Amino acid sequence: MRIIVRVDDPTIRASAKLIEDHCRDRKFMQSVADVKKFNHTSLSPVEVAQGLYVYSYDMEIIIEGYKSALPWSKAIGHAKGNTVFINTRKLNALDLYERCGNIYHEFCHLAGFSHDGNRVTPYNLETVPYKVGKLFEDYIKGIMDQKIANVGNLKS
Repeated sequence: MRIIVRVDDPTIRASAKLIEDHCRDRKFMQSVADVKKFNHTSLSPVEVAQGLYVYSYDMEIIIEGYKSALPWSKAIGHAKGNTVFINTRKLNALDLYERCGNIYHEFCHLAGFSHDGNRVTPYNLETVPYKVGKLFEDYIKGIMDQKIANVGNLKS
């Protein structure tokens, strides 16, 4: 996967780099395959993992900014074609890990997975975009926590 960032934001740039580097990691893909079931798809978790792996192989994603028309909009982003649109009113709403999960959530939409409506519901939390986005967020946090721990061990 290659990500072209057209938003001047260091968290989005760092997130894009982490996604490029780790979106196809075996351990992450295994965590997707190990999910019991996803809502809103007839594919098994193994088929979802395989589909995301293959789709990400040659994918080029563009990240563009947009400013929501309504200042109070809760929308963080959306996806269309090969572009992830990030609401510039919400640039500081997410930390690095959450942003990774959010961009991966939008990537899942680009790969053809969906959820009902635009609101978080218990049903939607079990769909591919929400569930896999959260798995990726947690996976990246684990990688970064390990790197921090390793640096701490070097100082001992």
